[in-house]
Amino acid sequence: MTLSNITTSTEFEESLALDLEAPANLKDGYAGSIYSGYFKAPATARYRFYISCDDACQIWFSNVNMNPLAKKLIYQANSYVNFRQYFFADYSRTTAWLNLTKDEYYYIETRQVNYNGGDHISVAVEIDDPQAVPNHFHTQREIQRLFVNQDITREKWNITIDKPDGGTFVLNLKNPKDNTMWSSSPMDTLTNAYDFAGPLRTYYRNVWGTYIDCQRYLYDVNGTLTTQLSQVAKAVYTIVVYKSLPSVSANAITVTKVSTGSGVTITLPRDYQVSNPPM
Repeated sequence: MTLSNITTSTEFEESLALDLEAPANLKDGYAGSIYSGYFKAPATARYRFYISCDDACQIWFSNVNMNPLAKKLIYQANSYVNFRQYFFADYSRTTAWLNLTKDEYYYIETRQVNYNGGDHISVAVEIDDPQAVPNHFHTQREIQRLFVNQDITREKWNITIDKPDGGTFVLNLKNPKDNTMWSSSPMDTLTNAYDFAGPLRTYYRNVWGTYIDCQRYLYDVNGTLTTQLSQVAKAVYTIVVYKSLPSVSANAITVTKVSTGSGVTITLPRDYQVSNPPM
């Protein structure tokens, strides 16, 4: 398998991706991957993409709104780097700047092949701030990993934590398929959204064969959103399920406190669908 023939391969598995990154060493040996989706520009500005991979990879991009047929090859790497190692002083793992328009959807596709040993691919993005302060320079530019989320919600539910203290608790979910109980590993009351949802991913992957996303909202004592952890009086974690399920994912959820004194309340999963283009 090579970058030139990977698109014609008939031996593949297809799954939904929640970010433009393959876990390190997912396939050990001769294999490859193709990721495709739409990048929605949050502002009218210049953008450039960073990529790390093992062994070789490409980025294809369409600068025409919602038109994948206009895609062009904008970057190719023929040698490997370490996992998530996409920043170099000479910007050698970076595309040229692209002028994009706010709220337009741009088709993006990556292709990656591995010839031997470990493998991975990660894509990140940098935005050239159109309202930058004159004569102000960052000591280090911020480069963010690129998430590829579709605008479809099948199910959503909340975990609300009052006065999060960093202690832990366990969630017990009742599986509606056979009414058995599944218990998570300990979950931290005040951590980032990705790590918070980690224990729940096991349940959704093994029981439902689907991925989940988690969104975190922090509030101060006045009920105002905040980013200062020292001011957090309430944390709300929203679990989002994208795959269509035959029923709600859990018909009962209970909390077992391990080392936390925080209040933990649950809103049970609600089965509904919200869909916006592009699909």
